[in-house]
Amino acid sequence: MDFCIIMPPTSTLTPAQCVEKLGSVLKQVGMKDVKMLTRARVPIVKMSGIRCDIGFGNELALQNTRLLAMYAKLDPRVGELAIIVKYWSKRRNINEPYFGTLSSYCYMLMLLHLLQLRNVLPVLQTLTPPNMRAPPQQFYGPHNIYFYDDLVNIHKVWTPTNTESVGELVVAFFKYYSVEFPYVHGVASVRTGRVVSKEEKGWTKERQQELNRSGGAGKDRFWLCVEDPFDTTHNVGRPVDKETLYEVRGEFIR
Repeated sequence: MDFCIIMPPTSTLTPAQCVEKLGSVLKQVGMKDVKMLTRARVPIVKMSGIRCDIGFGNELALQNTRLLAMYAKLDPRVGELAIIVKYWSKRRNINEPYFGTLSSYCYMLMLLHLLQLRNVLPVLQTLTPPNMRAPPQQFYGPHNIYFYDDLVNIHKVWTPTNTESVGELVVAFFKYYSVEFPYVHGVASVRTGRVVSKEEKGWTKERQQELNRSGGAGKDRFWLCVEDPFDTTHNVGRPVDKETLYEVRGEFIR
C-alpha cells in the first residue's frame, strides 16, 4: 500500500527531511523493517514488514492513481491481470527499484500499454468528449493531466473489440516483453497508446554518454524506457541498468 502525505503550504521541510523525521519516529515507537529512502527520485519511508510506502508532497502521483483506477474500471480483466503481474514480480524479486529493478507502477504502465495495443483498453488521454472537437487540456503545473473519465458515456467515443481470456492476455504480456517489445529503440507510452522512439524522447545512448561525461551518471538510464503518462520527461524504467535489465527480461522469458 502506498500513501502520499500532502504538507501544508507553510511547511519548510523538503520531502527527504519529512521522510527522515517520520522514519525516526516510527523506529522510536518500535516499528521494525523501516527504511528511509531519502535519495530516491521520490523520497519514501518503506516498511517491508507490512509492505507500505509513505511519501510526501508528490501530488502528481495522485493524478496517476486516478488514471490507473479509471483504466481498471473499464474492464474487469485489468484488475485480475494487475494482481497476477504484481504477484509474479514480487515472487521473482524484480520489484525493487531502489536496487535496480522495477516499481509496481512501472509494471502497471507496461501492462496498460500492452492492453491498449490489443484493444482491451482505449487511450484515455486522447479520447475526445462527444461535444468537443479535440481533447481538452487540464494542467497541474507544467503537466497536462487530462484524461477521459466519463465512465457512463465512454461507449460513445470508444468500443472494445478484444475478447481474449485473462489467461490468453497473461501469455500475451509475457510474450510481448520477452521477444516483441523493441527495447533498443522503443518507449512504452500509455499516453499515446503506442511505442514511441527513444530518439523522439531524447532518451538515447548518446544522451546517457553525455550524462556520464557531465557527472550525471545514475540519474537517468535508458535501458528500459516507460514513459510516465503525465510527467512525460520521466522514464519510469530508469532504475534498470544493463545487468538488471538482463535479469528482468530473463524473468519474462522464463
